[in-house]
Amino acid sequence: MQLVARPGKNGSLIASRDDVLFLFDRDAPQPAVGESVEAMITHHRRARDGGLGALVVRPVTDDDVPVRHAGFVCRRNGGTTPTTAMIYADDSARIAQKFGVSVQMLTPGRSPVAKSRYFPDGTFNLLRPGRAYMAKSDLLQGLARICGLPTLDDVDETLLGKPLRGMPARAAMANVLAFRKDFCLSG
Repeated sequence: MQLVARPGKNGSLIASRDDVLFLFDRDAPQPAVGESVEAMITHHRRARDGGLGALVVRPVTDDDVPVRHAGFVCRRNGGTTPTTAMIYADDSARIAQKFGVSVQMLTPGRSPVAKSRYFPDGTFNLLRPGRAYMAKSDLLQGLARICGLPTLDDVDETLLGKPLRGMPARAAMANVLAFRKDFCLSG
């Protein structure tokens, strides 16, 4: 997502898009004021009233590896709630070839991804496939977590307080069928 950095009130760099405020992470490389950069959403900050204050972003670097996933599912198991998503098989193969690391599942890290939820009867809401970035340094350490999201479409719409561009039912079903074909890894 392209963002143009501008100075905020307290000297931080900010940007806005689609009525959402973005704060550039102070611990990450900073773009120049007025410069358009490719940025990823790393996490969010809440406002005092509990709503969304801002999405925190940082520029995409050569260390960031783009991946596609089948959608995150939050599984309830006692007191723990592991949230995972399967990576598309071709992205998994590309990572294995390039970095010598096998990755088939992702965790969301701090990223505000949309998550499906399991219900007590064993069903869950429809998976929402998406895109994300993984850090090369994490991959080489054996960590399978995402470090950011490329667009607002990949952010949990409940966090934004309004639905984003939704998928029609036919497209959603096509994604389920593609999941069965592309994500069911042999062996």
